[in-house]
Amino acid sequence: MLSCQSLGQMQQERTERARAGLAKGEFRFSSADSGWLVVNGDGKQYVVNLTTCTCQDFTDRAATLGLFCKHIEAARILFSTPSQGGSMQDNSTQVTGWLKLYHPSGAQVTLPVPMLARLTNQQAQDVLGSVSEYLNAGFMVNAPGLEDGELLEEVNAVARREAKDETPIIDFYSSNTKLLKKFMHAYMNSEQDIAAFEQAAGIQVVALPVYEGALAIARDDNKARKYIVSLPRPIKLVWKLSPKWEEWKATGGEGNEPHKRMLVRYEAGLPAAKGETSPSPASTALTVTRSYLDGTHVNGDANEQIAYDAFKKACGKNPASKAALKTWTQANKHLVAFPEPAPTSSN
Repeated sequence: MLSCQSLGQMQQERTERARAGLAKGEFRFSSADSGWLVVNGDGKQYVVNLTTCTCQDFTDRAATLGLFCKHIEAARILFSTPSQGGSMQDNSTQVTGWLKLYHPSGAQVTLPVPMLARLTNQQAQDVLGSVSEYLNAGFMVNAPGLEDGELLEEVNAVARREAKDETPIIDFYSSNTKLLKKFMHAYMNSEQDIAAFEQAAGIQVVALPVYEGALAIARDDNKARKYIVSLPRPIKLVWKLSPKWEEWKATGGEGNEPHKRMLVRYEAGLPAAKGETSPSPASTALTVTRSYLDGTHVNGDANEQIAYDAFKKACGKNPASKAALKTWTQANKHLVAFPEPAPTSSN
């Protein structure tokens, strides 16, 4: 039989998991007739109130021991206040929103935004004011150094596949090891792509074993140890949503889903370990090969790179495709500073 001390420790562990989940924004609550619907961090949905929950932990174990699961504890933290008699009063109309912002150091934080299920105009203004206060205090919508639409992900492992034409494909795995599938991938279409990856990651492409599968290998695959290689240190990827994926989503998501994430550049990893030389700026913030909106990349042709940079400077965005860039360049030659051809000597 479990002692009171053991039961108390088991309850404390569940309470701490509830607090950690709330801090990370893993729980999403919405009103329901018998309490709330809570969506867990893994996407599973349960019905919860201040005393019961439909999750497996509560129904199979916690309930028989007189304990509360982490979902009940999260609900009690969010929606209950101690009364004068010490019991818990249900405040079931209250809903807590969660706002993800960035600290100036670059750390992402999840901050609470208290609100009610049905807002009056004044209450809505109060919510708006609370968000404004976070921004006025110095929190930022985008991580430092990121432009609109750019996001940051830290990765600590990679694997290599090859396309049908033998172009290397690097699969990146998040430092959040709960994510078993690859976070994103990038084609090594040119020597510049390979050089940028190798300098940022500290590992050579040719040193990575080639996984023969058509799809990326998952971390829980029995062959993962052979093909997924840990990086010398975590690195950060700046990425954005692929225009093709956004168009696919906007049109209803019919047909094959395009790749969702597109690599923009590599950012600095963790500080150098004790005794190591800190990496130079050139090796910690390397821009990958210029890419078109159709997902293809600029090759090593110098004139194409010059035209690409001129287009982006003039138009403020990436060209749609190589053909579109060529058409624009022909019409705007005065904006493109191609190098003068070297003079030919005559005898």
